[in-house]
Parts: sequence; C-alpha cells; structure tokens
Amino acid sequence: MLKTQGLTPVTTEQGMAVAEKMCAKYMECSSKEMRGVDEIFDYAILTVVATDRRNQEAAAPPTSASGGKRSPNPGFRIPKRKKRRCQFL
Repeated sequence: MLKTQGLTPVTTEQGMAVAEKMCAKYMECSSKEMRGVDEIFDYAILTVVATDRRNQEAAAPPTSASGGKRSPNPGFRIPKRKKRRCQFL
C-alpha cells in the first residue's frame, strides 16, 4: 500500500529516534493485523486521564483548615486553563 503511494514504512529505529526527541514513549502496532492497537489506545487513554487529573489537582484552589472553606481573598485569582495539546502523534 505504501509503495503504491511512493512511501516507505518507518523503521523501528526511526520511530524510536523521533519518540526520544519528543520525550514520548515508542510503541508499535499494525492496524492491518490488529497487533498492538488495543494496547496503544489503552495507554493513550490512561495518559490523557492521568494528565487531566494532575492538571485539575494543580489548578485546585488551596483550602483552609476551617472545614475546607476558602477564606475570601481579593488577591486570589483562578488561573486560566491552558488549551489542551495533543498527547500523541
């Protein structure tokens, strides 16, 4: 299929090199043979959920010792949420 389009498959070494430059995990799959596809989607979902949870915890306002209620503080600003970025290629 790739040859008909004038393309060549990415080698494992090429994929690993790109993943390392991007500080990403390298995983292989074959949609034609359905090898590794489920594992990649599972990993992708877990990574996005974990990142979202960390972002929510970091953005959560601090609570006081008085029953979890915040004391009014006029200097306190809720930080704007950053736009989400794609976690995967």
